[in-house]
Amino acid sequence: MSGISLTNDIRKELYKTACEMGREGCQWKEVKHPDFEGAITTNLSYCAFNSMGGVKFTAEIETDTAKGKVVFLLTNFDYAEEGIWVPVVPIPRSHPAAMAQYN
Repeated sequence: MSGISLTNDIRKELYKTACEMGREGCQWKEVKHPDFEGAITTNLSYCAFNSMGGVKFTAEIETDTAKGKVVFLLTNFDYAEEGIWVPVVPIPRSHPAAMAQYN
């Protein structure tokens, strides 16, 4: 995530839209919400990061006060209201795993 703070409403809308995209096999979708607008893209490929894996999605979004990029993974495409958004903490460059290659 860069350049923008995510509210719960933004997280839910990104999650819901990405689930729809995965189920439909869609690689690009515009997203409009009262709090933000933008687009989500994916090539529907599997990606692993640390101990998490899933399909990688990238959202370029803009609010009234900021714009930024959000990269996130979905483990499945079944939308659940109680879905969990797990923040990812980057591995320090000095850690051996930082040199591993991921999609």
